[in-house]
Order: sequence, then C-alpha cells, then structure tokens
Amino acid sequence: MMKLAEIQAACGVLCVDLAAVVDNYQTLARHVAPAQCGAVLKANGYGLGEEAIAPA
Repeated sequence: MMKLAEIQAACGVLCVDLAAVVDNYQTLARHVAPAQCGAVLKANGYGLGEEAIAPA
C-alpha cells in the first residue's frame, strides 16, 4: 500500500479524446434507435471536469 506522501507526489496525465466520446455516443444512439439514447456524466467527469465533456 502506498503512503500518503507517495500518493501526493505521484502524477500522471490522462488525455480524453472528446471526438471519441462523441463518436461512441452517436454509435450507441444508432444501435438503440428508434429508442432514445441518454448520457450521464458522473462525479464531475471522474475529476476530469464536466466543462469539456458535457458539451461533447
């Protein structure tokens, strides 16, 4: 198990491809048609920020 200091010192970069998010949603929407498709943004985009993901 990592110590708190190790966790706080750790860093990483996560890149989210917003075009892929849009494409995945559109693909799902086509597959469920004629039913409607909806999306849920959980917990501030898992810490990624809803500002970028929600409009996509």
